[in-house]
Amino acid sequence: MSVLSIQSHTAAGHVGNDAAVFCLERLGIPVMAVHTLQFSNHTGRPFQGMTFDAEHLTKVIDGIENFCGFSACNAVLSGYLGKKETGQVVLNAVQKVKKDNPNALYCCDPVMGDEQSGLFVKEEIADFFINNALDSADILTPNQFELEILSKKKSETLSQTIDSAQILRKKHKISVIAVTSLKIKEISNDETAVLVVADEGCFYVKTPKVPFKEPLTGTGDMFSAIFLAHLLSGKNTSESLAFTVSSLFGIIKKTAANKERETALIAFQNDLVSPEYLFPAILIER
Repeated sequence: MSVLSIQSHTAAGHVGNDAAVFCLERLGIPVMAVHTLQFSNHTGRPFQGMTFDAEHLTKVIDGIENFCGFSACNAVLSGYLGKKETGQVVLNAVQKVKKDNPNALYCCDPVMGDEQSGLFVKEEIADFFINNALDSADILTPNQFELEILSKKKSETLSQTIDSAQILRKKHKISVIAVTSLKIKEISNDETAVLVVADEGCFYVKTPKVPFKEPLTGTGDMFSAIFLAHLLSGKNTSESLAFTVSSLFGIIKKTAANKERETALIAFQNDLVSPEYLFPAILIER
C-alpha cells in the first residue's frame, strides 16, 4: 500500500507535504511525494522559493511510473496547487493510478482559502476545483469557507452544511466529504467541529477550541492525510473521523501548551497513533 501525495512543500514548518508525508508514514503508509512548489516556509510570513511548472511535475510523476508503477498505489492525495496547470497534472496522475489500480481513491483537499484570509489562490484555481476536480474526487476535504465556494451556498447551520455537502456528493458522485473548521449556529464560540457526510451517514465531532495569537498552519493538510490513512487502513467513516480529530486535537493542544508558533508535529507524534484525548463521532439523525 502507498499514497501518491501531490502538494506544496516547505523547508521549515509542517504544511503541505511536510505535514502529510510524516502523518501518513507514521501511520504505516509509504508515500511517493511530489512537490508542487518548494518554499522556505508557509506564506503567512515572508518566504522565498519557487512554484514548479506542469512540465517538471509531469516528468517526476512519469519517472515514478517508470520506476515502480502504480499497481500498489492505493490513493492520490492532492493539496495546494500553486498554478492552475498543476490541476490537470493531478488529474492525469489520478487516471494513471486508477488505470493500474481501479480500486485506488482520489482524496482532494481543495486548498483555496479560509475564513481568516479569504481566498488566497487565483480565481482560476478555484474554477479548476469547481469545474474539473470534483468529478474525479472520491474523498473531498474542504474547510467551511471552501465548501461555500464549491457549493455556492452559505453554510451557517448544520442542516445547511449537510445539504451543501450532499448536493456536491450527488452531483459529482463523491463518496465522502469531510468539512473542517466549522463555525455554525449549533457550535459555540469556544468550540470547533468537523462534519463528515458519506454513504454511511452524517457524523460530526466537536472539540474545545484551542486559542492561538495567530492561526496555526498545516492542520488542514494534516487532517486530510490522517483521515485518508485511517480510511485506507480499513476503519469505517465514523471511526476514521473520531481518530483523526482526536489526534489533531492532542497535537494542537500540546503545541499551544508549549507556546510553539508552528505545529509541533514531531514532538507530539504519538498522538497520531494513540490519541491522548478521545472524541466520539456523533451520528446526526435527520
